[in-house]
Amino acid sequence: MRAIVSNWKFDKIMSYAFILGIVHHSTTYELKERPDCEWYCKKEQQWDGLCPVYGSCRWYCQAKRKDCTPGTRYHCARDLHNKDLFNETCAPDIICLAGEEPQISLQQSGKAFVYCRPCYRQNMYNGRHNTSSAVFSECPSIKTNLCLKTEHKVDCDKTSYLELTKTDGYCRCDARNGYAAQSEEMCFYQNKRCFKKKCPEGNVLSLNCTCVKECPVGFARSDESDICNKLKSPHPEIASVFTTVTTLVEDKDTNLSTEKPPNESRPNKRIFEVVVTGSSLLIAAFIVLFFVKQLKVRAKSSHDIPTAESDSEGLLGQVGLRI
Repeated sequence: MRAIVSNWKFDKIMSYAFILGIVHHSTTYELKERPDCEWYCKKEQQWDGLCPVYGSCRWYCQAKRKDCTPGTRYHCARDLHNKDLFNETCAPDIICLAGEEPQISLQQSGKAFVYCRPCYRQNMYNGRHNTSSAVFSECPSIKTNLCLKTEHKVDCDKTSYLELTKTDGYCRCDARNGYAAQSEEMCFYQNKRCFKKKCPEGNVLSLNCTCVKECPVGFARSDESDICNKLKSPHPEIASVFTTVTTLVEDKDTNLSTEKPPNESRPNKRIFEVVVTGSSLLIAAFIVLFFVKQLKVRAKSSHDIPTAESDSEGLLGQVGLRI
């Protein structure tokens, strides 16, 4: 029985020792000797406000000069409160995720804390997962796939390539201006070149870089979709006179739907306006004819009066002769 208890205690002690060993290994860090950099460390080095590259002799020498205590490691990163400045300090390291970089907060007491924050520089990104804050100063990768009009590229989604922190730019070729990539990918993270692609007459380039029929007159495609949508009239009060009948038109290549304006019916309001206009013209014509007729009657009356007077004078003359 005593042997069993002794064995149990021994196993317990060994388990605790193993756990303490792991904790000690995870909370302490010994700077590995770099004989190849000792000559550089002997030179007089002054802090110039810029962080060295991790793994270089300068990083090693500055870490050696700091002589960080157990449980802390040498850090060199941006200041948490003033992003234009870099600080170097000894602090416990933490794990940064993809899209993050270490930033240092120096306290008035002299103690320092390290935080992981999104990449500060918009032309950089960090695609590495679970990286110690003590092995880099800022997001390490430079963006090369730039979604710019000068490169004949646009952002593939609503997020600008400048806002991406985990990946390179996510672009597509500017198909609306006739540019396409040689590959079949519509969107891409790699830095691909876009070329001018010609389509047959009556066709345009779709977002998937294939040639499709142009939209009907009065319709257009947006930057995000290949569906032909009716253009908005700058004068909605005029456009409201006409009605629109929606008809789905399936294209064999792109299966896009369009609205087709009708060629027949007009609204009752339009018919009423036509009737009123015609009636007004007819009434005006009748009035004009009436006045013309009145003028003719007056002209005839004035012409007949002197003739009657001459006849009366002739009769009087004949009576006088008889007398």
